[in-house]
Amino acid sequence: MTIDTEQIKKLRELTGAGIMECKRTLEEAGGDFGKAQALLIERAAEKAEKKSDRETKHGLIDAYIHGDGRIGVLVEVLCETDFLSRSELFRRLVRDLALQIASESPLFISIDDVPPEVIRKVENEAESIARAQGKPERVIEKIKAGKVRKYLSQVCLLEQRFIKDDSMTVGDIVRTFAGRSGENVQVRFFVARTERVIPAPHMPRGPEACAAQLTRAISSASVCPLRNRPRSRQQHQSQRPNLSCRASCRLPSPARHRVPR
Repeated sequence: MTIDTEQIKKLRELTGAGIMECKRTLEEAGGDFGKAQALLIERAAEKAEKKSDRETKHGLIDAYIHGDGRIGVLVEVLCETDFLSRSELFRRLVRDLALQIASESPLFISIDDVPPEVIRKVENEAESIARAQGKPERVIEKIKAGKVRKYLSQVCLLEQRFIKDDSMTVGDIVRTFAGRSGENVQVRFFVARTERVIPAPHMPRGPEACAAQLTRAISSASVCPLRNRPRSRQQHQSQRPNLSCRASCRLPSPARHRVPR
């Protein structure tokens, strides 16, 4: 079958796959663009999963400031080699993540970082509303699951819809990049301040606590950490990756985290 070159070009831009791979995948999908995109994302994710246990010693910290200092983001992304961390494609990925955080104000990196008590609170609120409306038990369970899914898609960075292409999640973007680069790529931490600041109940309150949190984040990359990272300062200093820094900044006020209404 004949494949439109514009489709190949667009698929390559979205997924980062090679021209011939895009062409073959479109042919395999029978010309269905959405199916071809999903196949490429799935295959890239499989490649990324195989590399997820590799050590990440290099990376990049990027800062994004917007609105005369009213919005500020600091994000760190790790990879395996210095070569990749200095590449323009990697820098673009980190900058896109900073823009995503500034725009969508996530609270956590991944679902694994969400405390169980936060999930329980969302479930309890959904259950209370459903019972007040007289919903049957089987429907209540579905409502609770739906509310949790929606909440996680709002507060977890990797579960959010990518602001530059809402057909993909941020997790899809990172996994696709990792699969194409052949390296383990991980978002390690972020700190954000937005115009709408509402501290979550499980986050430190008060200016002193928030200032201390920001200081720890910058000095030891301890905000929104990946699981199984070294926790003690001595362990962290001995295993700290080599980082490049695109920008150096001082956030205009202590970082807090927003809870979506």
